[in-house]
Amino acid sequence: CETLCHREDGLPPVGCLAYILTLGVADSFRRRGLARELLKRSIIHVDRHMPHVQAVHLHVVTYNHAAIRLYEAMKFLQVGNFVSFYHLHGKPYDSFLYALYLHGGRPPWKWRLKNLLSIGLASTWKDWVLSAWCSLWRNEPQVHKPMAEELA
Repeated sequence: CETLCHREDGLPPVGCLAYILTLGVADSFRRRGLARELLKRSIIHVDRHMPHVQAVHLHVVTYNHAAIRLYEAMKFLQVGNFVSFYHLHGKPYDSFLYALYLHGGRPPWKWRLKNLLSIGLASTWKDWVLSAWCSLWRNEPQVHKPMAEELA
């Protein structure tokens, strides 16, 4: 990852992400917290050893409600929906794209605007304008609590 995210100008990389391709637990070992532990350890590893990574992304098939509950409980945000993303057992299935933002990373402004409009403008308009403005100018350092501390 460090090689792929390397910048020629010597500045720290911006916009790098980690992608969890597959996360699965064998049927006989489910409901024991193994998926949560695997996900937690992966996030801690990225948080501690890959400071240039600003988001962890993963896809989940829309009917996998247990996985969706897990990802949302671990603070992943649903940031996309893809039609016919998977082809399982000869049939197309849709997916959700989830993201967990680290190291000052934030969802794209378009996603934040869509979510702001869906919950109403009254109390959050000022916060959203400030957030959108700050996301345009990313040169200023952002203070964040390491995800490893939150998950420990």
